[in-house]
Amino acid sequence: MKKVKIILTLIGLPISIYCQVLWNEPPDTIWYGNQSRWVEIILPIPQNFVASSINNNQVKLTWNEYWTQEMFDAYLNKFGYVAIPNRFSLYRQNITNGELQLQSLDGVNWHKTEYIDTNVELGKEYLYKIMSSDQNYLTIDRLQHWSPRSFPTNIIVGSNPVSLACPSNFTGFYIPSPASIKMTWDSVPNATSYTIFKSYISQDTGKMINLALPVGNICQYLDSDINPIKEYYYSIIALNNNGGSDRATTIAITSGAMDFKAPNNFSGRYESNSAMIILSWDYIKDANSYIIFKSFDPFNLNQWQHLAIPVGDVNKYFDSELLPYVEYVYTIIAVNGNINSDRTYPPIIVTSGTLGIENEEYWEAVEEYEKDRKLGWLGCSAK
Repeated sequence: MKKVKIILTLIGLPISIYCQVLWNEPPDTIWYGNQSRWVEIILPIPQNFVASSINNNQVKLTWNEYWTQEMFDAYLNKFGYVAIPNRFSLYRQNITNGELQLQSLDGVNWHKTEYIDTNVELGKEYLYKIMSSDQNYLTIDRLQHWSPRSFPTNIIVGSNPVSLACPSNFTGFYIPSPASIKMTWDSVPNATSYTIFKSYISQDTGKMINLALPVGNICQYLDSDINPIKEYYYSIIALNNNGGSDRATTIAITSGAMDFKAPNNFSGRYESNSAMIILSWDYIKDANSYIIFKSFDPFNLNQWQHLAIPVGDVNKYFDSELLPYVEYVYTIIAVNGNINSDRTYPPIIVTSGTLGIENEEYWEAVEEYEKDRKLGWLGCSAK
């Protein structure tokens, strides 16, 4: 038999980097009902979005220049056509009559880097967000590109925030027992809390999941909401009542192996009477189903076919989908929800036979039946 090579393709986080521009990958595509069109949430988030009080009763919002030449070049490189910057959209939240109110502020020209909000009350706290967009939906597939809304910046009108440094020495590592990821960082002066941003690719949808994890005024966090052998991405900001710091550099941490092992005593044999390969294995505690991986080369030309066969909560499988005299290679994993065990190793190899029924008693019964009908084997009347 030819040697079977098992090649595992690791699917990492799809981040396109051109001239240090980080896109929102993978993008979210949503329906924009107000204008009856689809939009793609893919542009980078505006950076260094900060609120400050001016003139004692106004709020000044500032952010980094967004549509730089670097950004234009990266856009052209990614999409194959020139960017048409649209504007910045600003949002404000505040508590009115006990309810959280979200308001959309005036749009800001794409080349601006600041906005002054004069419609505020002295001593009241507000929360602001910003996003950017372009206008290519007018000419190209009616698809406009947006950025996600930024992380919020807070301000109490009449007070100026204390500038917060970005958390330094942000690191993390996997702990096998109990299974968790531990992160630590240096304390930031004047910070009253921290928020950790966690991202990973959903096994069910293939889309990126983004979570914000509030942390108190401590310098470590234990994330136990993880799956085995999965890559997670983390960043962190420092916070106080007046706003937040820049994000720390994102770190990637891979969790360890699963809590249950591959099935034991996985074996198989060809049963000629039934023309099936019978596979069996031991039940695994906490598993609620199993998946059998079947590989074969039907023409012996190194043209391997690979199948994944879900078999439920059983410990035996009868494979009747066979070709005659072919070597079949099998492995199996145990499954619990989204958690998979390791594959069994080494694979087992079972060779099929003629696929004909070779039970002598069966053929004797057929012969007796034919004799009773006084018919020959070829269907001619017996003389």
